[in-house]
Amino acid sequence: MERCTTVVERWVEQVKRTRKDVFSVPRRICSWLPWPIDELCKTVVDVVEKIVEWFEDVVHEIAKVVCVPIDLVRELAAAVIEMVTSIPILGPIVRWVVHAVEFIGNQLGGLPEGILGLIGFRPIKHLHLYVVILRNERGPLTTEPAIQDVLRETERIFRSRAQVRVHTAVHVTDAPAPSTALHIDAEVGILGEDLTVAGSYFQSVIVSVLGAGVLDRRPAPVFAFVVEGVGNSDTGCSAGPLADWVVVEPRQVEHPAGQPMFNTLAHEVGHACGLAHTDDITNLLNPIGNTGRGDNLSPFQRMIVRNSSHVAF
Repeated sequence: MERCTTVVERWVEQVKRTRKDVFSVPRRICSWLPWPIDELCKTVVDVVEKIVEWFEDVVHEIAKVVCVPIDLVRELAAAVIEMVTSIPILGPIVRWVVHAVEFIGNQLGGLPEGILGLIGFRPIKHLHLYVVILRNERGPLTTEPAIQDVLRETERIFRSRAQVRVHTAVHVTDAPAPSTALHIDAEVGILGEDLTVAGSYFQSVIVSVLGAGVLDRRPAPVFAFVVEGVGNSDTGCSAGPLADWVVVEPRQVEHPAGQPMFNTLAHEVGHACGLAHTDDITNLLNPIGNTGRGDNLSPFQRMIVRNSSHVAF
């Protein structure tokens, strides 16, 4: 969540650029006029621009004053949220409730845009994906160069299927992760893991990377943790829109020469955006996994992804 003052400063810069572009048009028109009308015209334009500039400065100063209490309340609220969500068991449950309410609100609020999307109006939106490579006692579970092809494939799928541009970043942890975070037990479910040491560890890594918790960052990025193993046979896992993190095994994000490239990462990101499994073998959310799953998204799935709390203009 950006500070009010940051938003105001960016708005002011945008207004200044727009003002210069707008007033360049009448100045060009003035230059076409004969003397002395051209000079009079330029003088009038200069005076009007000065008045507009003065008005900008006044609004800017008022906005900065208004932002002081807004930023103070935001920071206090963020501190309270961070304190509550750091409490074992209670913290994850609070996050689940917040995410569930936010997901429902976003989907309902995004219905008008979703309807427009059904007729082909889908301007580009953005999603930030952080891939965190965990480390065991022997070192990182994989390397950034080894996963580049899968990252590009994930970006391609969401760009071509949902008009969502995925911005990826890769982080490698500095110290070995706890064994409970390296091996995710799919039998208790990823929500169960979120209540344990694994969930607490993942949240600490997220705060370390972002400098804040995901509830303080909207739109929330998706974190994909590369772990040693997921259950007995699963290759990835997600709690859907209730959690901002997913897990995948190294073999699902690496692309050795001559080996097939899996779309498990894109599949799990789709879950994080609220998508459920489907029986359509050509669809990205088909659970079949390594053989035969396609990368398509239905119009309804596109609407869900684009209205996710992870996606924004």
